[in-house]
Amino acid sequence: MNTKAMLTLVGSALLAAVATPTASRAQAADSARTLDRFESLTEWQSLPSEGVQLDLRSGEGVTGQSLTMDFDFMNYAGYAIARKAFALGTLTGNWSLSFRVRGAMPANTLEIKLVDRSGDNVWWYTVPEYRAPQDWQTMVVRQRQVSFAWGPIGGGPPTDIAAIEIVVTAGQGGKGSLSVDDLIFTPLAPDIPASGADVSSSTGTRTGSSAQFALDGDSTTSWQADAGASLTLDLGGVRLYGGLVIDWARDRQPQHLIVDTSNDAATWSKAAELLRPHRGRGYVPIANGSSRFVRLSVPRDAAPAGFAIQHVALRPLAFAETPTALLRSIAADAPAGRYPRAMGGEQVYWTVVGMSGGRSEALISEDGQVELGKRAPSLEPFLTIGDSLITWHSVRAIPSLMHGVRPIPTVEWNSSRATLRITAFAAGTVSDASVYTRYRVVNRSSSSLIGTFWVALRPMQVNPPWQFLNTPGGAARVDSLGWNGTSLLVNDALRVEPITTPSRIGVSTLDEGEAITWIAAGRVPDAHTVTDPRALASAVFAWDLAIAPG
Repeated sequence: MNTKAMLTLVGSALLAAVATPTASRAQAADSARTLDRFESLTEWQSLPSEGVQLDLRSGEGVTGQSLTMDFDFMNYAGYAIARKAFALGTLTGNWSLSFRVRGAMPANTLEIKLVDRSGDNVWWYTVPEYRAPQDWQTMVVRQRQVSFAWGPIGGGPPTDIAAIEIVVTAGQGGKGSLSVDDLIFTPLAPDIPASGADVSSSTGTRTGSSAQFALDGDSTTSWQADAGASLTLDLGGVRLYGGLVIDWARDRQPQHLIVDTSNDAATWSKAAELLRPHRGRGYVPIANGSSRFVRLSVPRDAAPAGFAIQHVALRPLAFAETPTALLRSIAADAPAGRYPRAMGGEQVYWTVVGMSGGRSEALISEDGQVELGKRAPSLEPFLTIGDSLITWHSVRAIPSLMHGVRPIPTVEWNSSRATLRITAFAAGTVSDASVYTRYRVVNRSSSSLIGTFWVALRPMQVNPPWQFLNTPGGAARVDSLGWNGTSLLVNDALRVEPITTPSRIGVSTLDEGEAITWIAAGRVPDAHTVTDPRALASAVFAWDLAIAPG
């Protein structure tokens, strides 16, 4: 589907992997229980849904053989299940289920299910939009990541488990293969969340500064250091965490930050990095972080004039467990209105925009956010008048249909200075349709309106984060963005075409700053092309406004 934005200004000619835990490796080696090395597949069952093809075969494993699932969704929205009986019983305490995985498949949902003896109660771990690695990687599913899915018992820990299912559920659908090897169950010591940190060591600190300033919680102090410096935090033991939040001193952020972890301060593993972080606050997600020591370092060529950290803080496991969780954590730090209502946990109503019988449809929310297609990113408007940033939170929004009944939805924002009308409609044919979004700004005041109208393309759906069946809501994958002067190409597939040429446009990775951080600063990013390793890139369109009274 193509998406086009049309702006009319009255009175003016302008018109949004699973990491292997490092804790308790010796203990895991002693107590791990190998469930299956997949040298024989005679006990594995192929259970596809109607219309879906699934073949189970032996493939080349890490050593020996592996289970390979060859599937074809045949244009159906269904699932492909590989199932085997395992008498695991009731799983209490802390534990993990690990396996090696590789494959070649479109982005679909990967599910690991634990099924009880009755077959009616199911617990699961899900990875929406899973993209299998080409080379063998270890996936570890921790006890805390497994939740009750459905069944008459209504909840609780996995009980009387009698089978394990490996499931590929249609996202993009299509055909592909997934190979699994070395299925291992491991009892673990109890998890201990990180509660704080002390400075273990530091290098490169400038005279008059102290590494302790990065932990003292005082916004008037900062750890000032030269490029090549490092700061090592001691968590007091092996602890669990989900990432870091770093507050940079004003305009003193480096171009590159590396985070390494260790249990003994001798052997280190790279856990995360930030590339070209935005000024202000930086977010460092670390999936399933587990270590005693955390080291922050800045390469020598990443900060020629040095850098300064006002504060660094660990965040809990839930901080960035999924892309949606990361965006919700970032939204929680922002003033109300700067992120979609649903990202703050508020219910949002929406309606569908599309061609009857079409292959793809858009959504428009009661706040004027437009999702460009199923699980696609969205367009969200903002308005700056003087020093005031106007968002959905600062206006009274009124949804309506054309003439009260026609299925062409409009959302009207009313503020003291201006009215913004957002109308979405579809045009074209069933096989080749576009969704148009028209933005109309009217000056309601008795003086000229000078400001900026913004549209942000954001890696977030209108469909809310708590929607997880069939079409998972929340984050929308945005791997790449490219502006060619007339249209914005999203993920090399979706085209967003402003009919009225914007005054400025720019794109950025999440590390460089989500769209609203640029809009709040009154700027657009410098880049016109970007690839985001976090798949959460965003874009900012800006139109300068000069509208006469009325």
